[in-house]
Amino acid sequence: CIRDSYKYINNWYLDLTANYHSGWAKTEIIETDNILEVGLRNNQTFDDFYQIDIKFSKQFTLQHGQLNFAIQANNLFQTNNPCCVDYELENGSLQSEEENWLSILPNLSIVYKWN
Repeated sequence: CIRDSYKYINNWYLDLTANYHSGWAKTEIIETDNILEVGLRNNQTFDDFYQIDIKFSKQFTLQHGQLNFAIQANNLFQTNNPCCVDYELENGSLQSEEENWLSILPNLSIVYKWN
């Protein structure tokens, strides 16, 4: 994980984070002689993935406390995060499709702290 924070215009902060993750472990279901079998547990992995996150934040000091405001986007470039496999029996044959998880994820945060 690489994280950097910059002071920006009018005391707004810009945070950038780059994350790299080796592929999640997976266990495959295999078809042999019209029999479905579970492969060795966690024997393989999905592809490695990375993501870039960005956050703008600011703190406001008020008469009776502090207001923290942040707007954030995780996985800013919508990189694929292979997570799981969708299996389906179609015409007596096992079909599989790899799924991805979490495209871009926006987040808005407002926190008030009383004195």
